[in-house]
Amino acid sequence: MEKSKVILIGEGWDQNLIFKDPINLYFFQSSGILTKYNYKNKSYAQIETDNPFYFIENNKESYFCGYISFNFYQLTEPINKNINKKLNFPLFSFLEFKKADLLKENKFNKIKKEKKEYLTITPNSKRENFIENIKKLKKHIENGDIYVINFSEKFTVNNFAVYDLKSFFNFLYKKHPFPYSIYFEFENPEKFFLLSHSPECFIKKKGDKITTCPIKGSANRDKNLNEDLQNMENLLRSEKEISELSMVVDLERNDLSKICIPGSVKVDIHRKVEAFKTIYHTYSRISGILKDNITFKDIIYATFPGGSITGSPKPKSIELIEKYEKHSREIYTGIAGVIFPNRDFIFNICIRTGIFHNEKIDYYSGAGIVYKSDPQKEYEEIILKTKSFFEPFKEYYGYKEILFESKR
Repeated sequence: MEKSKVILIGEGWDQNLIFKDPINLYFFQSSGILTKYNYKNKSYAQIETDNPFYFIENNKESYFCGYISFNFYQLTEPINKNINKKLNFPLFSFLEFKKADLLKENKFNKIKKEKKEYLTITPNSKRENFIENIKKLKKHIENGDIYVINFSEKFTVNNFAVYDLKSFFNFLYKKHPFPYSIYFEFENPEKFFLLSHSPECFIKKKGDKITTCPIKGSANRDKNLNEDLQNMENLLRSEKEISELSMVVDLERNDLSKICIPGSVKVDIHRKVEAFKTIYHTYSRISGILKDNITFKDIIYATFPGGSITGSPKPKSIELIEKYEKHSREIYTGIAGVIFPNRDFIFNICIRTGIFHNEKIDYYSGAGIVYKSDPQKEYEEIILKTKSFFEPFKEYYGYKEILFESKR
């Protein structure tokens, strides 16, 4: 059996890395059971512990690459835990490696042209139901329950034969070189692939400095220079986007203050435009100096999940997300990244992320909802985001067209 691999590409990781030949896999189920799989012995062992991240904190020699799913909030946020939604994947999975290799070339295979059928994408909800739920969330905002919330939809592609995904990931990065792109192959407890082309840094630790860079606000690029600049100006002037990011920055400052030296938490950058090939984003950067003896568990429990993909206040936003979203987010809007032997680490937020398993693709797209949001436009935005992710499939795999199938 081919062993799991990890690829990190993008300037956000500081250097492009590839990981081969894992030693162990640690995964944590919603039942609260931590399991270790040893690749050499091909054996499983269940571990009893009060700290699900003990294997990271007690090992100062290995690299750990993995994800923490959105649903890990069940351990970090004080809300109703009696959510009866099926989970297909562990709450987290981390692969342990003894070394990392520099990725010298970003290669991909010759583009395929043999397919002629359509790529059909099915949403998890009816259009009218999704729009109606946005109206209900706006009512919660009007009542003062929340100020901003991230609301998402799940999309599925069925009958997708998984092949050349590693090559396709490299091709996708060439098309959309987002700074926190990461590729995973997992084999246990079931085989699945994770392709995340994320522009957003959830958290980065270097020494005693901790940094987070929430994104809120986007605008499409245009081939016409004047139109392109106008789109950027409109983004910077948008009251909705200004409001969203400002509230998220306040939330992130409060989260970092739980684990940082008093007075050290600063907003280094606020509402700066970052230009990518196809899109503009506005982001902020907040940093602080960690208190002594702060552990990986302390950091995750204080900050997870991210404010940009939940809302404010965070606990109530999560409660409403679980109430109005039909699906479990799982890895979407969780985090994925790498922990270095010196225990510095970098994690993205899993947006623009596809999960490939059981001959299907799960993809999610979300929109920030505030009082001034237009429900119809928010739905159209998530459709455009989803189509943008799947557009390169046409060129690489040779599909005729991308079709959205109406939910019946």
